[in-house]
Amino acid sequence: MNAELRIGSKVAGDGHPTYVIAEACVNHNGDFDTAIALIDAAAAAGADAVKFQLHYPQHEMLPVVPASDNFAKPLIEILRETHLTEEQHAALMRHCEARGVQYLCTAYCREAADTLAQLGVPLFKIGSGETLNHPLLRWIARHGRPLLVATGMTELDEVDATVAVLRETGVQFGLMHCTSEYPPVYEDINLDMLRVYRERYGVVVGHSDHSPDITTAVASVALGAHIVEKHFTLTRDQPGPDHSVSIEPDELGELVRGIRIIELARGSRKAVFERERPIRAWAHHSVVTIKPVAAGEELTLDNTWVKRPGTGIPARELDRVLGRRAARDLPVDTQVGDDDLT
Repeated sequence: MNAELRIGSKVAGDGHPTYVIAEACVNHNGDFDTAIALIDAAAAAGADAVKFQLHYPQHEMLPVVPASDNFAKPLIEILRETHLTEEQHAALMRHCEARGVQYLCTAYCREAADTLAQLGVPLFKIGSGETLNHPLLRWIARHGRPLLVATGMTELDEVDATVAVLRETGVQFGLMHCTSEYPPVYEDINLDMLRVYRERYGVVVGHSDHSPDITTAVASVALGAHIVEKHFTLTRDQPGPDHSVSIEPDELGELVRGIRIIELARGSRKAVFERERPIRAWAHHSVVTIKPVAAGEELTLDNTWVKRPGTGIPARELDRVLGRRAARDLPVDTQVGDDDLT
């Protein structure tokens, strides 16, 4: 598989650096200056993108919907309180460009998707709640931009159905493995699903992480994640549904550094590396005498064994030495060479 997903000027996929999304979501609490500060923090941490959310509650939901326990008030109220205008989102995009990070935004309805298309987003992020909203996926796909689809709260056959719909549209897409718990229990994260997605669908895969630390997000890279998304906030000590499961700017920096280390450490080449050679020289073992051996005497396990360093006949070749005779007197602790044998 050689999967790639173009995101504006960047590419996520095999052979490319992990694309790190700092998920700002609505952690600005509706304050534009806080949103700007989140961009600055993400840029300083080395993230590739900052992702926001564009909600039009009247188009997304009925006035009353069930609420999970991470909401202190009705969801529609939270979305109204944290709403940023189209003009503010355009300003956020410009600030992202100035800071060298990409602006991304999740569309939760077709009206939001149309607005984001006009703004010029390079990619549409699809939240887990919209994974099975096939009419919306088809609508968004008409804009011709790549889609990055989260897959929390779904069964594998449902992901199969969504992938079939996405393939029908002809757009480029990637899949984000996700567990939509806030925070998740670790047993529910199932990072090995990244391998399943890679093998089953042959597309760019990522991990959207809601855990309270960075461990599983960093680990996902070792398991093949091309993209990592992590909620972040300026400080957890704020009201709102996502702050408590978000990391702070210093942790975001640690996440990026950890990911870059894992990228360097991945690989499948087994070799004696240049920096290993001096260690190998003393750490391996060579054939040596453990008693004095007179010229003409046979080398046996009684007078011959192996010791460090590994600069002579390798220990693995002891059997070819045993039974040979000494070509000269060999004092104890002599490293045996081929010239010493007849």
